Amino acid sequence: MILKSFKYSNPNWTLDTLILGQANLIVGKNSSGKSRALRALNQVISLLSQRKMEDGRLIFDSELILNDPEEGNIYIYLSIEGDNIVKEILKVNEEIKIERDKEKAIIEGDNANPPADMLLMHVRRDVQKYNYIEKIIEWAEKTVIRSFIDKTSPTHEELFEHVLKFTPEMCRHLVRLANKVGFPLKDFGTFKNVFLRPKKRSLDNGADSIKIILLKEKNVTDPLQLNNLSSGMYRTILLLILIEQFINLDRPALLAIDDLGEGLDYSRATDVGKLLFDICEKNNIQLIATSNEEFMMNIVDISKWNILVREGQNVKSVTSELCPDEFEDFKFTGLNNYDFFTSDFLNRISSNLFPKK
Repeated sequence: MILKSFKYSNPNWTLDTLILGQANLIVGKNSSGKSRALRALNQVISLLSQRKMEDGRLIFDSELILNDPEEGNIYIYLSIEGDNIVKEILKVNEEIKIERDKEKAIIEGDNANPPADMLLMHVRRDVQKYNYIEKIIEWAEKTVIRSFIDKTSPTHEELFEHVLKFTPEMCRHLVRLANKVGFPLKDFGTFKNVFLRPKKRSLDNGADSIKIILLKEKNVTDPLQLNNLSSGMYRTILLLILIEQFINLDRPALLAIDDLGEGLDYSRATDVGKLLFDICEKNNIQLIATSNEEFMMNIVDISKWNILVREGQNVKSVTSELCPDEFEDFKFTGLNNYDFFTSDFLNRISSNLFPKK
């Protein structure tokens, strides 16, 4: 399952179609809508996966097109007002499977009466009869959208539980990845390095425990606690843990990282960016990353870019698919990727996107 395109609008903001491939870098000037685009996508995926949305259910319209190797193209249109689903349309290869509005709710020709605050696809889940619905929900449940600079999620306890499930080979592979981005680890997450240390027995609950993840560096005797790493190293190790989880999914979903490389020095951020794009492409993991850093743009081919251009509350995307001539012409200039972002090429495209009245 891969997300091919995404549209979103609410009363204050509109994102025109993002056309997406296997690996994607969203770029744009400050306040162009990069982070907001991922937050909007997270709202929709949270709704599809029945995860609690941090912002609550707001007012928005959204449209996704997914592609599944077996089902083909799956079109999903959702319109939300507060806690209510006011429109829900699901098509598979142009065949309408679910059609719902304020007056009716129909799934494959059968009338239904779903609660106003629940998607019909959740109410009528049936692994055999509606297999395409299960694929959508499973894709949404496995999708991860997070900010690179966020150290608060997952919690340390949640992270510990993730690492505890790693096989020895997964731990060794993570160590190799860390070495590639300049962290000289020699051990991580094995039984010897993950401990449950008893705390004082409480009066009512019996023994409790502290959960610790330890790492060992080359040529260093004392191990390091994950929580005591520098901010940049902690973020990078957390990203590597995510990558390792995605590599080992039976059906890889979408991994989206906002502000990729933020807070890292040039060399390490470059290594992290190259590694992430390389691994995701080799392992069939769909990746969306955002950045407005010059070094990150220069390591990702412009054919993988979505350049966001904003005028007022409207945001549109510039891609090589939409503007093939301009992207092709730029290749012959000999300039680096970042120069496209600051060049007349983009200015001319932007003026066509938002023509002056």
